[in-house]
Amino acid sequence: VTLGATLIIEPSFTFMATIQKRIEQYKPTVFPAVPTIYAMMLASAKDSGIKFESITKITNTAAALSAEIIPGLKHLFPNALIFKMYGLTECKRVCYLEPEMIDKKPSSVGKAIPGTEVFLLNTEGERVENGKPGILHVRGPHVMPGYWNSEELSNEMLKPGFLPYERVLCTNDWFKTDEEGFLYFLGRNDDIIKTRGEKVSPIEVENAIYKADGIKEVAVLGTEDTVLGESIIAIITCFPGSTVSENDIKKVCANNLELFMIPQRIIFIDEMPKSTNGKINKKKLKKYL
Repeated sequence: VTLGATLIIEPSFTFMATIQKRIEQYKPTVFPAVPTIYAMMLASAKDSGIKFESITKITNTAAALSAEIIPGLKHLFPNALIFKMYGLTECKRVCYLEPEMIDKKPSSVGKAIPGTEVFLLNTEGERVENGKPGILHVRGPHVMPGYWNSEELSNEMLKPGFLPYERVLCTNDWFKTDEEGFLYFLGRNDDIIKTRGEKVSPIEVENAIYKADGIKEVAVLGTEDTVLGESIIAIITCFPGSTVSENDIKKVCANNLELFMIPQRIIFIDEMPKSTNGKINKKKLKKYL
C-alpha cells in the first residue's frame, strides 16, 4: 500500500469459485495464502483446469507449506515465484527460502531475513549441531517487547539476550538445519510426538503421506499409549475420485520414514475442521482418536 499498490481484501475464502472470479477480475500480482487455501484451489483446478497467469509472486502464512504441494502450485501459478516463509505473531517474518532454491531445497523455509539472527537450542539450553532438532530462538529489532498485561507469558517466551536489556524470542517451534545453514520446520513444541523413546515431527510424517496419490490434506497427531508412550495417528482427506487406501499410505510411509515414525492408525474423513484463519484445527480432530 505504501508503494502505491492496491490491496484486495476478500471477506471469505470458503467458496473457491468466488476467489477465482476475483483473481480474474482484478488480476492481482501477489497472492499470499494459508496452505489449506492452496490445497482447495488445487482441488478446484483439477476439474476446471484454470491457471492464474497474472500472479507473479505467491507465499504462505499461518502454517508450513509442504514440499509435495510445490509442483501443483507451479502449474496453478505458471508465472509466479514461490516464496516459502516462516514467521510468528511475536516478531512477524523470521526467514524465507529464495525462489531459485525451491527445487533444490523444497522442504526448507530458508535462512533468516537481513538483520535477524536465529539459532537452535535443546531443552537444556545448549546449541545443537546441524541435522539435530532444536527449538528456534530469534534475535532482532522486530522481536516484540512483551505481551500486554501478561508478564508471566512474556517471561516464558522472551529470554535474556547477549546484550544488556536485550531479550531473545523463544518460538517453542522445533527446527533443524542442514550443512549449509538452511532451516527446516519440524513442528510446534506441543505437537511433537514422543513415541518409543524418540521425538517425532508431525510435519515430517505429513510430508511423507503427501507423496501418496490423491491426498488433499493430512494432520498427524499423537495419542496416549501405555506401551509406546504416544501412538501416531494420521487423519486424511482425499481429492474426489481418489482410491488411495490405508495400505497405500503405510507403504509410502515405510518407503520414506524410519520405522518408529510410521503411524499406527490411518483415519479417513470427509473434511478437515478449520480455525478462523484457515489452519487445520487439530483440537477438533481429537474427537476421532
